[in-house]
Amino acid sequence: MKRLLIQCFAGLVIGAICGALIAAFCEDSLLPKDTLVTTAFINRQAIGTFIIDTGSTYAVITPELASKIGVIVSDETPRVSILTANGVQACPRVTLSSIQVGPVTVHNVAAVVKQIDDDPLLAGLLGMSFLSQVDLRINKGQLSIEKAGN
Repeated sequence: MKRLLIQCFAGLVIGAICGALIAAFCEDSLLPKDTLVTTAFINRQAIGTFIIDTGSTYAVITPELASKIGVIVSDETPRVSILTANGVQACPRVTLSSIQVGPVTVHNVAAVVKQIDDDPLLAGLLGMSFLSQVDLRINKGQLSIEKAGN
């Protein structure tokens, strides 16, 4: 089955980078072929490849991405319990100033910092803390995204 992708249209530079990232990711990915993936611009600082995961309460970023964008995780960082395939884990909860996918930007997104074991090329997951603020549609194999309420 062909992998469904969200195209990035957030400017020529970001669009070119997104296209290159998705092409490289699809070629080397260990994920099932019907997994929905996209690139996202996090805190206006870093671009990464993310799984669209409606089963995840929070957006998830890897510790590497957190470090790259200056998100500091310490012993004082609040933790939330996350149910994973490996059981319950206490993960640091942070707030991302923004997540941009294509032309849509969502601000103040709750996220957890957690290593993603599914694929080493992933920067994280886009869970419901992001997805509940957008409208995602699949039409004839094409995925589109809009800000909720538009």
